Amino acid sequence: MPPPDLILTNARVLTMDALMPSADSLAVSGDRIAWVGAADGAAAIAGAETRAVDCGGASVVPGFHDSHMHIFAYAASLDAADCGPARAASIGDIRRVIQSA
Repeated sequence: MPPPDLILTNARVLTMDALMPSADSLAVSGDRIAWVGAADGAAAIAGAETRAVDCGGASVVPGFHDSHMHIFAYAASLDAADCGPARAASIGDIRRVIQSA
């Protein structure tokens, strides 16, 4: 394995792995977590270009890509009538949009 790009140490890493539920360090290569374990293991895999961050005891938890969609607002919009200026420039237009919804 090539040296990781980033190592986080002095952290409380929640792994979601029953065999190792927590760790104090992790390594990242590209956009992937490449390794999780103890600080001495992290030091052993670091390279000259590896950036190290001391997390100061902060927690590191599994994440996800957040599209930041407000799902309930989106669902409500599917049942709404668009009376914005592009669709309804007059009171008559608003009436037609609402009647067709």
